[in-house]
Amino acid sequence: GRDLAVRAVVDINPGLQGHYMGGLGLPICSPDDLARRRPRTVLLMNPVYLGEVRDMLDARGLTATELLAV
Repeated sequence: GRDLAVRAVVDINPGLQGHYMGGLGLPICSPDDLARRRPRTVLLMNPVYLGEVRDMLDARGLTATELLAV
């Protein structure tokens, strides 16, 4: 199997960035932080945004990052 450990949450809301997700303690980062983190896989919680998020990843040089909608 594949290791899909969740290491961070991304939110476009700057008011949430730099904080932690309640209950899980995961850091909330900005989309720009992904360029530094270079994730292999991004889980998308709402498939409505699939195209928008794919474009965002590609614009940050993350064309090889797998995008999975759940």
